[in-house]
Amino acid sequence: MKKKIWIGVLSAGIALGGAISVSAMSKGTINSSQSSANQEYISMDKAKEIALNKINGTVESIELDHKFNHAYYEVEIKKNHIDFDVYIDAVTGNIRGVHKDVSNKKYINQGQHKDQQISVTKTAITTEQAISIAKKEIDGTVTKVEKDEDDGMIKYEIELQSNQGEVDIDIDANTGKIIEIDYED
Repeated sequence: MKKKIWIGVLSAGIALGGAISVSAMSKGTINSSQSSANQEYISMDKAKEIALNKINGTVESIELDHKFNHAYYEVEIKKNHIDFDVYIDAVTGNIRGVHKDVSNKKYINQGQHKDQQISVTKTAITTEQAISIAKKEIDGTVTKVEKDEDDGMIKYEIELQSNQGEVDIDIDANTGKIIEIDYED
């Protein structure tokens, strides 16, 4: 008999707790102000500008990410052969953090692939031009831009979100020609 009473009390407590949670969520009192799901984002260009004001170097890539219902830009910058990741709130534009990759400095100082590292930054077209080429081909929002070397060819890897889903476009960084378009399901 005592077990039945405890089960009833426990069930009532769970139901009451659920009702209070639903009520609080409908009133917006549970951390809904932290969500960036329905808010307008700053542009990638603005995120790049903010990041370069913090770390003056060469932007290697920009990516829009989401974590725990919060959107942010991750801007990768190379300065004096050191990689920095600058994290920028996609709604407010505030810098959320900076990560410095010191392991790359040791690699460069040993003289390994030093010329390769420098060649990746020298291209005929800029990141902005590569984005423009990609957007002429696919109508969408750019979520990631990265400069990379693949089999001796320097290319821009541009990720767009379109009405067709996610689309990856590779563009030759010297000629501006589209190398590959990959539609992801």
